Amino acid sequence: MNSKTLLAAASAAFVFGLAGAANSASAQPRDELTVTVSYGDLNMRSAAGAKIALARIHQAAAKICGVSPTDPLDRMRLYVPCIQKITDKTVATLHNPVLAAINSGAPVTPEATLASAR
Repeated sequence: MNSKTLLAAASAAFVFGLAGAANSASAQPRDELTVTVSYGDLNMRSAAGAKIALARIHQAAAKICGVSPTDPLDRMRLYVPCIQKITDKTVATLHNPVLAAINSGAPVTPEATLASAR
């Protein structure tokens, strides 16, 4: 079994919306929250495998971002962007064109499939 894993991570300052502290010149580095995401059991060259990987990354991001606020405005302003930012950063670390296309909502092209095979 292939044991490929990655870490979805975010600083606590971002996750908890401490933008004022994060922008301060004297702000101390925050602890980093990480969740391990396994994808070694997936064919990352296929759209089906990449979709499953993206769902796992999204679930890990949701764990890092915490409980979804009950207030719809807070959910849209804080929680959804938190999940999207972590997901985007994690997808970027994998350098997989198929996964990147699915994450961005673009169609998976034959070129992306070929590029991920390299």
